[in-house]
Amino acid sequence: MALLGLSPYIWVMLVFFVLLLVVLVLGDIGGLDFDHDISADVDTGLSPMSLPIVGVFGTSFGGFGL
Repeated sequence: MALLGLSPYIWVMLVFFVLLLVVLVLGDIGGLDFDHDISADVDTGLSPMSLPIVGVFGTSFGGFGL
């Protein structure tokens, strides 16, 4: 089952790599900001469902599957 002569793993890797490039160009890094005010609200960093994390997972899944 090869679409245009490429395996499904290559397609998964390419699609998620393009997603990572779009996120890089648009500047979305998970909504992190670099304010220096101190508040009681604790931010734990990137969400597990943020676009960069999903993109890295899909790219690595396609690469390791290949």
